[in-house]
Formats: sequence, structure tokens, C-alpha cells
Amino acid sequence: MLDFRVRSTPKRPTGDFSARRKFLVVFMMACMLVLTGRAIDLQVLSKQFLKHEGDMRQVDDVSVSAYRGMIKDRNGDPLAISSPVESIWINPRELKFAKDDQIKHMEKLLNLPTGKVTELIKEDSHRQFVYIARRVNPQLGDQVKELKLEGVYFEREFKRFYPTGGVSAHIVGFTNVDDIGQEGMESGYENLLKGISGSKRVIRDGQRRIIEDIENIKPNQGHW
Repeated sequence: MLDFRVRSTPKRPTGDFSARRKFLVVFMMACMLVLTGRAIDLQVLSKQFLKHEGDMRQVDDVSVSAYRGMIKDRNGDPLAISSPVESIWINPRELKFAKDDQIKHMEKLLNLPTGKVTELIKEDSHRQFVYIARRVNPQLGDQVKELKLEGVYFEREFKRFYPTGGVSAHIVGFTNVDDIGQEGMESGYENLLKGISGSKRVIRDGQRRIIEDIENIKPNQGHW
């Protein structure tokens, strides 16, 4: 007896994964190309840009000046006293782009010989720090600040004043431009009179200007 029943054959998966495999391979290759391109861009094409950005964000520790101690007579009247003043310095690399009339105006305010700053710019063009005035009074410092010259910077220091003038000069003595005692009591009691400078951490820009204070590392200590 013949059996005419049709035998069923096993079903094969109807889905075709070849397209998915191709998509996955293409996607992975595209990701690798993007990463490689980005690496080349950062390390080769944008090298100067990244260097500039790094220079724009430099952390540095700077000194914070302290008051020098006051010298008084037996009645408590001051014979020597320190007062905050401004010291002015320039970055010749930046100031060379300033207008001549502005530079001449600054020279006139600071009582500098005409052409002195221009001469410093030419001679010290490789440097980034040159003092042009030390310990000027704050009012004069404000006048220079109003010029808004790029490349001119200000530093807070202290200047020694002697209310009695020459009357007690032979006893009290005097200090030099760095506020260090040279003669008399100023020299003999230097260790007691000198303040202890502090320090703070700051962020500088690419021109070495302080753009932000981060923290005080060590407070300054003045002797009074």
C-alpha cells in the first residue's frame, strides 16, 4: 500500500543577517575613522591652538608683600612708617604695539626722560618684565592706569616715610628701594622690623597677567 502523505521539511530561518553585519562593520569603521581623525586634529592640526589654550591657563605662586614695622619715639609718635604704594613694570613685547603719544604721556606722568620707555622696548624686546617706576604714590598710579596701556602692569609694594625728616635721620636710618634697612635702627633692628612676606596661588593668562586668585597659601605678617 502506497503512502501518499507529504513529509514536511524543517523550516529554515527566514531572516537575513548579512545586511546587519555589513551595517555593524561599516559603523565600527566609521567610529574608528572619526577617532583617528580627531586624534590627528588635536595632535597635528590644532597643536598650536591647544598650546595657546594651555598657556592661557597657567597656575603660579606669587609673593605677597608685608608691612615693615613702625618705629616710634618714647611718646608713641611715629619716626618711620610704611605706606602702600604702586610699582609699575612693563612687558616690552606687548607695549611695542601701543601708540607713541600714550607712551609719551606715561613718561611725562612718571617724570621719565622722553623716549626712555621706547628705548626699553627696543633694547629689551626679548624680555617680559622691566620696571619703569618703583614705589609711586597711589594717585599717580591711578593716572597711569587710566591710560589703559596693554603691557603696563602694577605691583603693590610699601614705601618708607619718615615724619620727622632729617631731625632723627642719624638715629633712625633709612631703607633701600627693596625696603631693607641700611643704616641706624632700620639696619640694627632689621630682623624685628621686616615683615614676613606671604604667598598666594593665582592663574595667569598667556601674557603672564594675573586673572584670578585661587587661594592664599601663606598669609603675610607685618610687624607693628
